[in-house]
Amino acid sequence: MTTKNAARRRSKILMRNLIYLSALTAAALLAPFAGQLTLRAAAQNGTIPDAMHVPPPPVTRTDNVVDDYFGTKVTDPYRWLEDQNSPETRTWIEAQNTYTDSIVKKLPARDAISGRVSQLLKVDQVGLPMERNGRYFFTKRAAAEDQAKLYFRQGPTGKDELLVDPLPMSADHSTTVNFGEVSRDGSLMIYMLRQGGADEEVPHLFNVDQRREITEEFPKARYFSTDFSADKSSVYYSRQTEKGPRVFWHRLGTPSSEDKIIFGEGYGPEKIISSSVSEDGQNLLIHVLYGASGDKVEVYIKNLAKDGPIVTVVNGVDARFQASIGGQKIYIQTNWDAPMEKIMATDIVTPGRDHWKTVVPESKAHIEGLSLVGGKLSVLYSRNASSELQVFDANGKPVREVAMPAIGTALGLFGRWASSETFYYFASYFVPGTVYRYDLNTGAQSVWYKPDVPVKSDEFEVRQVWFNSKDGTRVPMFVAHKKGLKLDGSAPALLTG
Repeated sequence: MTTKNAARRRSKILMRNLIYLSALTAAALLAPFAGQLTLRAAAQNGTIPDAMHVPPPPVTRTDNVVDDYFGTKVTDPYRWLEDQNSPETRTWIEAQNTYTDSIVKKLPARDAISGRVSQLLKVDQVGLPMERNGRYFFTKRAAAEDQAKLYFRQGPTGKDELLVDPLPMSADHSTTVNFGEVSRDGSLMIYMLRQGGADEEVPHLFNVDQRREITEEFPKARYFSTDFSADKSSVYYSRQTEKGPRVFWHRLGTPSSEDKIIFGEGYGPEKIISSSVSEDGQNLLIHVLYGASGDKVEVYIKNLAKDGPIVTVVNGVDARFQASIGGQKIYIQTNWDAPMEKIMATDIVTPGRDHWKTVVPESKAHIEGLSLVGGKLSVLYSRNASSELQVFDANGKPVREVAMPAIGTALGLFGRWASSETFYYFASYFVPGTVYRYDLNTGAQSVWYKPDVPVKSDEFEVRQVWFNSKDGTRVPMFVAHKKGLKLDGSAPALLTG
């Protein structure tokens, strides 16, 4: 998997992390007020309206819109609100905001809470590192900075060294940079430069040893992947063209007009195509997604060492497939005949469906991701709205479960097939987003980066409870609070979700 594709998977945690941060904020900021404030007392004192005296919200008009989905009629009385720019919708939004403000502004300690939230949100952010030949590449954004910068460390505990700073590139700090790919020996880097939130990017080549940019011509476009060849003399990349996405081969030092299309002819612009070079540089793996949701995916492979033909791994199946190469095998995460997803494997030389074998079967927990690290399979599960990380050997035999600090969300393990060193990200309701370094052979782990959040995490706890919804469905809920707090309904609470 290319660095760009891995970055997309890593970005899935952003929204969950914001939810956890809001809960962490709530627990931390409400705790100091728990002894002096209850909503009931506030209502009695007149500082907040009692529920019986809260004025009704503005009236919302309803329509008799009914859709028929294969014989099932679904009423949608608020369809008119989907037009966010209509005068009626704007008037409704303004009325709702005015009504909400009239109540929220009367909340006691509102200014103190607002100040505490600002304090908790203003923290440094560091991305998951990727190791290349003893060098660790990562993004970092300081609390007072508008954009992330690109850094690396020489060794896991080396000092942070700046590689690319986007802040001087635009007066309004709207230019952003991210990793495209780093060569296997850590000496060359492709970074992607984006201006003003545009969809298009421009790849830039960077000499890590000399800390300088290398002049190289790449077109401005929507890129889906970039990767170096084994000898670093060329780059494989996938980008959008007027006719649709294409995979190109670019020899360094030559104009982009000479780049060769090696895959994608016939696919329209509604498709997404990405490519990645295997860790040993011998094979090119290609994914074709039928739309951004990836509900249907095709997979192909090309032997680069022998300049072989494009060989089909899977096509013509309405299912999701995410393939990765580990050693001489292709491992495939899929929901094909497995709604909770499973992991299959096949040899590189015989990649077709007739040779697939299930190595990690479907279970009651949903498989969220697969990483090939240290000659093993790292499988990320989601069970009851929280994460589990399970390690299997190359044949699917369970090795161990990664012990995480608490109930929460994880991402990882990320590393290389040839190395037991891996990294994963974890966040919970009272644990800020933290990067852990994990040894697959021993199970030992340590904190690689933890943000300096002014919260004493060990003073809080979280537990999962269940309740039945109106139709009887069991729904999980997390309760986060300071240790020792009496849960008798007298303490202020913040409900999110």
